[in-house]
Amino acid sequence: MSELYSLYKLHKIDSAVYSLRQEAAGLDTGQEEEEKLKELAKVYEDVGGRAKALVNEQKDLELQQKSLAEKVAGFNKKLYDGSIVSPKEIENIEKEIKMLKALSDKHDTRLLELFEEAPPVVAEADKVRAQIDALEQKKKEKRDKAVQRHNEIKAEFDALKQKRPEVAKEVPKDLREKYEEVRKKSGDVAMADVTDDQACSQCGMHVPRKQSEFLDSDRIVFCEGCHRILFKAVPTA
Repeated sequence: MSELYSLYKLHKIDSAVYSLRQEAAGLDTGQEEEEKLKELAKVYEDVGGRAKALVNEQKDLELQQKSLAEKVAGFNKKLYDGSIVSPKEIENIEKEIKMLKALSDKHDTRLLELFEEAPPVVAEADKVRAQIDALEQKKKEKRDKAVQRHNEIKAEFDALKQKRPEVAKEVPKDLREKYEEVRKKSGDVAMADVTDDQACSQCGMHVPRKQSEFLDSDRIVFCEGCHRILFKAVPTA
């Protein structure tokens, strides 16, 4: 087996490890949904607060109307059951009934307004709440999927790291040192294949004919653009 091919085998492992790291770093855990949820939370705080206030006001007024009606009924009973005979007391009760009815009429007016005002606000709040629930569900699904894929990536990563030392032994020390130096400088992969149109697959730099001939004779050639180690189609072992 040629030295370049043994190096290529090591490169394939390192390239796969690099790809796994990139994939792990880019896993979608619902970041976009999280940002949208933050925005919707502010919207819901406003519209939801208004909806809650209107509904509570309506309930309070309905309870007050019930209480007012009971008071008026109680006063009317006193007026007509014969228990009150004093003209002054009768006058006071009539004034109280008039005041209670005036307050009740005021509540009725506000309730009519609320019957028109509250429903659209409540509907809007419900719509936003539904959007929040849907986003939270989508975020959970993405996170669960990301966790599952992360565990798979870790298993693949561990298998490659375990295999690497054995493959690295097949590469001559001086060549391996050159390879590691290039890998460190590039920050990702140390090798690049030569495309069909004689260009470096990593940076696109044209590969001169002389360098291409060197590769055919299994010589180490560096790309003049990105300085990675070049290789052509590698034969099956």
